[in-house]
Amino acid sequence: MKTFALICSEDGVIKELINEDQNPFKGSVNQLFSTNNHIADIQKALNFLLEIKNKKVTESWEITLEEEGTPIEYNFRGLLHDSEIIIIGEEKSIDRLNQINVINADFSSLIREITNENIDSRRQFMQVVSHELRTPNTAISGYVEMILENYEESIPEEAYRWLEIVMNNANRLGKITDGLLILEEAEDGAIKPERTSLRPDVVVSEILSEKQDRISTKNLEIETSIKVEEIYTDSRMIRSILDSLIDNAIKFSPEKSKIIVTISEKGEIITIKVKDQGIGIKEEDLSRVFKPFSNIQKPDYYPGIGISLAISKAYTEALKGKIYAKSEGIGEGSTFTVEIPKTQTK
Repeated sequence: MKTFALICSEDGVIKELINEDQNPFKGSVNQLFSTNNHIADIQKALNFLLEIKNKKVTESWEITLEEEGTPIEYNFRGLLHDSEIIIIGEEKSIDRLNQINVINADFSSLIREITNENIDSRRQFMQVVSHELRTPNTAISGYVEMILENYEESIPEEAYRWLEIVMNNANRLGKITDGLLILEEAEDGAIKPERTSLRPDVVVSEILSEKQDRISTKNLEIETSIKVEEIYTDSRMIRSILDSLIDNAIKFSPEKSKIIVTISEKGEIITIKVKDQGIGIKEEDLSRVFKPFSNIQKPDYYPGIGISLAISKAYTEALKGKIYAKSEGIGEGSTFTVEIPKTQTK
């Protein structure tokens, strides 16, 4: 194990080598740590010198030096005396390194074990919740639908409106339940595309028609530019992605604003974009919007459990594509982009 010492000026210029035959600075230029090619360790070495100047003495600094291209770990101690810095370096023992590696390996194994337990618990929770929601919700929807179909003429207008509210919320709960199951499948890598021919202009038109009441209520202007005539892909996934992006654009757009939906083709990439003039997204939240249950906006004003974009991400990745969001910040609107490789649609 190498042990050496050196004396240098306060700015790190080596003045004297002690125990020169074991000194890693032998043959180098007269600048401390110049033999080290790792930028991170150079900064660490400079911080080491700075601490000596400030505290007059310091110890237990671990710095990596390169000797003939091989990184070697050293423990450094330093002392400031009469405007000179005395430094003692000691190569870390192999036994100690092995002990540290064993501890790190055990710690990593423990982290993986805890993580796997959490993942398993979350999956079990989602399975139970999905099942417990689906069963009673199916019964509620079925009975309400039966009443509306068989007793429509005899139901008072106010009661009919109440039943419609129940039915709408049951449908919404059904979508949430289905969404939880989709996210569970995504975790297991079990989402498999079933490709068929798709007319994107027809799908966009149908989605906008379904949401026309909300569009009219906010007096929104919808602009579409569909440059792709046909896509051979999973129709259910693409429809879900488009529905989610358009729905979010409507939800977060102010009255009398504009939403632009474009689908284009360039080279081997098909691109879907939905741009709005809505409330925008903070830069630090752009990566969070696709995580399950991350409702980054005020839930009092914008209710929801935050899974639609997570599902869109799962579907996009199943189609070997990518999805991302851009925004200049709060109040500046947002643009959501989906890119899927054309080779995956043939």
